[in-house]
Amino acid sequence: LLSNNPEMLLPTVRSRATELRLQGLPREVLRMQLQKDFPQADEESLEAAMDRSGGYLGQAKTILEQGDGVSEQTENFLNAFAHKDAVLLTTTLVAMERLNRDKLLPELTVWAEHLQQALVCRSGSKVALKGARDLAAARSSAELLSALRCVQKSMDYLQGNVSGAAICGYLTWQLR
Repeated sequence: LLSNNPEMLLPTVRSRATELRLQGLPREVLRMQLQKDFPQADEESLEAAMDRSGGYLGQAKTILEQGDGVSEQTENFLNAFAHKDAVLLTTTLVAMERLNRDKLLPELTVWAEHLQQALVCRSGSKVALKGARDLAAARSSAELLSALRCVQKSMDYLQGNVSGAAICGYLTWQLR
């Protein structure tokens, strides 16, 4: 029986259970295991995963596994937005106009995650996503927040049955 709030369990249940309090691993133990399991991860990604995991190995591994394994469209978006390259951004979004909702929505979700993590990075926290760190270095908090709002609005429109082509056109105009 697991509970993060044992006080909410019935007293009869609690009286028959043994309480075992779990704590996160020490940073050095966590670092050793993560370096062993993720030899390709850079030091900043390891630090961010350790900070965000609260010392729990499973959570740290999940953070590193999600990593920056992004699609070509997302890679192009990250480069275009970071470098204010309107041509690359337009080319990327024009190619995405043909995607159906089931393919476009997950892509925009990844974009939103990178923009959110870039804002977290701008606030001084470490993040595991290299693309988000690059965005944070290249763009101001206001620009990142504005872009995040546009992407979130696009996701809402997409779920509201607006065509992918219209969404891509909107993003081309708003993010340039």
